[in-house]
Amino acid sequence: MATFLGWGNGHDGSATGKTGTVNTYAAMTASAGDPTVTTDLSVSVGDYVFLHQTRIATGGGACEIVRVASIGSGTFEATGNLTNTYAALSQAVLIPQYSSGDISGAITGTDWNGTTGGIISLICNGILTVSGSVTINGGNGSSTGLVSNDTTANGGTGGGFYGGYGYVRAPENDYKRTQAGEGYTAAAQVIATANGSGGEGGYVQGSHGNGAGGGHATSGGAGSGAETISGGGTSGTADLTTMTFGGGGGGGVRSTGTTGTAGSGGSGGGIILIYAKQLIVTGSISANGGAGANTSDADGGNGAGGSILIKTQIATLGTNLVTAIGGTTGSGGAGGDGRIRIDYLTSYTGTTNPTISAAQNTGLTVPSGATFLYNLI
Repeated sequence: MATFLGWGNGHDGSATGKTGTVNTYAAMTASAGDPTVTTDLSVSVGDYVFLHQTRIATGGGACEIVRVASIGSGTFEATGNLTNTYAALSQAVLIPQYSSGDISGAITGTDWNGTTGGIISLICNGILTVSGSVTINGGNGSSTGLVSNDTTANGGTGGGFYGGYGYVRAPENDYKRTQAGEGYTAAAQVIATANGSGGEGGYVQGSHGNGAGGGHATSGGAGSGAETISGGGTSGTADLTTMTFGGGGGGGVRSTGTTGTAGSGGSGGGIILIYAKQLIVTGSISANGGAGANTSDADGGNGAGGSILIKTQIATLGTNLVTAIGGTTGSGGAGGDGRIRIDYLTSYTGTTNPTISAAQNTGLTVPSGATFLYNLI
């Protein structure tokens, strides 16, 4: 697991001027103790690839970075055996290798689509400045179109795990439960509890119910209604050797009358990995949770913050410019905090929200005549 690899060759040049999506994604499978990765991701020898078990019934979040040694038909071989097994709903993410530069525009990852996306990953073997933004925030919930009996609003999308849908139902006094947000164990679904890290959907008798918040580093806030509506549970680890998206918020539900609105849950923040010899942040790096839709009848739960992992020798992070916070809008449950981690060699300064987990790593050195080495996930 703790394998030293060359810290990139800078073949993608300067990061200056880079905007939009800089990663490519593909589904993949692989087995622990074997170097073979089965995927349609287009790679070249020497590329770095982030492997991530994004969702699985037994708990997601396993991850590692590998370097491509050789390429086959629908496969590539890593330079060493893999630490983890990757089943269905795992993805391979090609990482650009920059030499230095200033990200003055906006870098955004491809949003999670239920199979791939939701991740931004960058490697830089020089000084990387972020004066613009690196963002994979969750999307807000919706109440659009909820004007008649038996209608739903799709859950919030964008960033990480989806929010649960909002639901309007007649006649009065009809019991109804709506959808819990997506979590690390399962897609958004109607379930009488939290959905792993996904917040439980609202439940009503005769009025309305608000969805619960998604969870991550902390549990999501409770919803409200005819019974206890549980917030999403925690996931991942503080050192981000296991990392997940933020959990989606549960949907709101209205059960009175033939018209009205109900908000869907916000989606969770995604994942950001930045590995740079030196990092300076004057702009923003964010993986925040989305807001649940706030309506006059029933509110969706808020999405939880995602994961941000920084590996560097020296970092200047500014004051709360790096964030992975949960949404807090409306009467739905608040989204849980995300996780922010830095491993550094010499020093780091600055604060983050939530508070960063930090550890000095003496392995982050540059031996004479060698490229920057990093103790990868």
